[in-house]
Amino acid sequence: MAVALRRLAAAFGYSPHLQCVQSLFPLRFGNSYSSSVSMGDAPTVHPEFQQWHNGGGSFHTFACMDPTVFIEFGAVIGHNVVVAKNCILCGQVGIAGSVTIGDYVTMGGRVAVRDHLRLAATSYVTKDITGPGDYGGFPAVHLHEW
Repeated sequence: MAVALRRLAAAFGYSPHLQCVQSLFPLRFGNSYSSSVSMGDAPTVHPEFQQWHNGGGSFHTFACMDPTVFIEFGAVIGHNVVVAKNCILCGQVGIAGSVTIGDYVTMGGRVAVRDHLRLAATSYVTKDITGPGDYGGFPAVHLHEW
């Protein structure tokens, strides 16, 4: 099964260097539209970011997301981010690179998550997470404080 998923992912241009959780469907959505930012009169196109097909938001081309993830408009997902099944990322959420988010995680609006971080399943993020490490709970705290 894992070999078949790797071949399918390779067919869609998925990076073989990013290791995804086996329960994820590791597919880069290459048929999405590039996002653009208007700065003055001329829009600037950022081809490394693409529009998410399920809701809104923008994600880096090397992000790995389950098809059941719901991302509201205004959310930005960085490179090498893995988002597991049934997660909700509200508007104005920012996730830096190399972050792993478990199943059923909800991130409230205007929350920023720094790089090199892992969120446990069923976590609820209500404020910015600035330190690297493992977080979980409701609301999400560092696992050593849990």
